[in-house]
Amino acid sequence: MLIGIDTFSWYKIIRFSETGILSLNSLLLDSDIFVTREVKKEFEYRFPEYGGILDRVIILPQSDSDFQSYHEFGLDDADASLLEISAKKKYLIVTEDHPMIAEGTKRGLNIIQLGDYLGYLVLNQVITHNNFFKLVRRLRSMRNITKKKERELLQILRT
Repeated sequence: MLIGIDTFSWYKIIRFSETGILSLNSLLLDSDIFVTREVKKEFEYRFPEYGGILDRVIILPQSDSDFQSYHEFGLDDADASLLEISAKKKYLIVTEDHPMIAEGTKRGLNIIQLGDYLGYLVLNQVITHNNFFKLVRRLRSMRNITKKKERELLQILRT
């Protein structure tokens, strides 16, 4: 299954890789990750020094859809393009954008937060249990997840 990652989640992935607790190489080798043209444009603007990452992911063409219905919820073209692809192809989307999560959930799309994706990666042995523990703690310290969500994610280590 293809997995789309939004710009803000890329930001966190990059930060985690800079600290050494998440390997970009492992992530990119063991997953079928995609971005849309809109996300690519936003990524290149915000992270010009990491442009090489985009050479290792699938870049889907720009959507023909009118994103007006998404703009009404405050979503930009990058977020809208990911939701549109998910709606059409049923691909998984990883995002940290709460309005995007709310809209995707309302539309019944396959959308998860970065912490859930990291749980998937630890279950598939892409990241170690120790690094997963550190990543979850870091997400909590960044106020990215609630205490309840932290406990739920750490339950994965007991399986």
